[in-house]
Amino acid sequence: MCAERVAVGAAVAEIGKKMRILEIAIVAYKNGKKMNVSPCGACRQVLSEFADKDCIIHYQWNGKLVTSTIEDLLPDAFDL
Repeated sequence: MCAERVAVGAAVAEIGKKMRILEIAIVAYKNGKKMNVSPCGACRQVLSEFADKDCIIHYQWNGKLVTSTIEDLLPDAFDL
């Protein structure tokens, strides 16, 4: 289970299923160094279920900060 899904689960348990994500930063470290990381596919789906399509996601890739929307990361997300 990734940190993103754990965080969303904790927030839903605390706030309820109407909880919404407005913005999120994803960071990982290995041996004290920041790693390139983006949300995995399962996390992208869970984030999309609790975020508006314009929710901003920040992560590092190839040494650069990337800012994206959940819709850009998961264009055809499953939705109920």
